[in-house]
Amino acid sequence: MSKEVADRFVEALRRLEEDRDVEALVEIHTDDCDVGNVAVPRTFSGHGGLRDVARRRAGPEPKS
Repeated sequence: MSKEVADRFVEALRRLEEDRDVEALVEIHTDDCDVGNVAVPRTFSGHGGLRDVARRRAGPEPKS
């Protein structure tokens, strides 16, 4: 993995955790990606699956 790719991934994770910006991760993955998380015992496919994993990682939205 190139440094540029790694930096884009780290920035997308930062945006997810700080701003709940799921689309930052979607933008750097292909439509046919397969993603998972050690906390969830299954694989998710495509951008829809990626959004699901990212929302789980970001946790519940803060209450106003």
